Amino acid sequence: MNRHLHLLVILTLFIIIPVISAQDDQPLVTPISYGMTINETITDIAFFDWWQLDVSLGDKIVVSMDAEDGLQPLLGLLDSTGELVARSDLQTVAEINGTAFLQYDALTEGQHTIIATREGRDLGTTTGSYVLSVNNRIETETPRVDPFMETEFRCDEWVLTNALTFRFNENVELPEEIIPGQVTEFYRFFVYGLDGFEPVIRLQSALLVDRPLDCTDSALATEGTQLSFPILDDQITVTEADADAVSLVTLTNSGEGEPLGEVAVTLGAKEGTSGRFILIMEGLAISDRNDTDEIIVRRGPFADENDLDIYAIGYPNSRLDPIVSLYDPETDIEKLCDDIGTDSCSDLIDIVESTVVIGEDGASYSADRFDSAVRFDNEANIRQSMIVKGRASTSGNYLLVFVGELPAR
Repeated sequence: MNRHLHLLVILTLFIIIPVISAQDDQPLVTPISYGMTINETITDIAFFDWWQLDVSLGDKIVVSMDAEDGLQPLLGLLDSTGELVARSDLQTVAEINGTAFLQYDALTEGQHTIIATREGRDLGTTTGSYVLSVNNRIETETPRVDPFMETEFRCDEWVLTNALTFRFNENVELPEEIIPGQVTEFYRFFVYGLDGFEPVIRLQSALLVDRPLDCTDSALATEGTQLSFPILDDQITVTEADADAVSLVTLTNSGEGEPLGEVAVTLGAKEGTSGRFILIMEGLAISDRNDTDEIIVRRGPFADENDLDIYAIGYPNSRLDPIVSLYDPETDIEKLCDDIGTDSCSDLIDIVESTVVIGEDGASYSADRFDSAVRFDNEANIRQSMIVKGRASTSGNYLLVFVGELPAR
């Protein structure tokens, strides 16, 4: 095949005019803006989607497509004249469940089209879900905001502002007595919003029981939850009246023994709401002297100048004396807080005797002077590695409490 014919074939496969059918399973032709993240699927019928982006001359377009559920992703970009100007597989072909990536400096203004598809396009065989993110590097004036960090993202019917993202590796072993197929609770994530903050929690993992992406603001099972923290005027007991201010999601496994791998948790605020929040992660444990939990934490781009305090609170009557440390790769300095109220934790609010009870029948956690914490107070919004371990070979269950703020903008 000569070079010109080969190029024509490539263009034909990328530039496919969407045909509207009577089926729900059809390609999308939808506007998208910088800073947005979209969750969609590729099927054998709808094997591509068109995302239309308004572009100015000189924009530095960055697009990534993270695939799941067996999809081998492929990206293309058409300029305002309809010419194919960039594609993701010229240098590297994405793997199944991998990431397709492209970047392009706009030479024309007007509507550009991002084509999200699969390797092989109409002749391809892979299907699955994907997360599409689009950013403009020219909007990043300082290095503290990562252009690949989500500012806003869409989940279900909501457009959400990113307040906090953290990642951890799920390594809980299922008890032998669990019946295959029986849903088993691993972790719970509960958030309470103050000052108008309306939260939604997003979980991402390829092996979640129900689906690889879960967004919820469900207040189910939160009634009766009790919180007592210094940032609260008084102890709070959650009722139906708090439905807009709470969100709860449980990470489960079906009992098949499959690990969940890396799990990403993102706290979003509905439709531009702002305020303070308390996010609680329950279900963590340190098993022995060699065991450590590493959690990669990052504040949302609009929250990067506000302090984020994270407390590790041991389960009552457990033998765990937690130590929390935070490594800053830019300064090569490790922050260490051991025992709240001591000099190593002097910049943190003392939460001794603060309490957490999630749900009417939940376990009661009460902070004491042996618990630990760390503060994210650097202006550079970078990913930081937080390590939790037990002091002097202590072990036991604990929960994490994230106390932060998403300011108004």
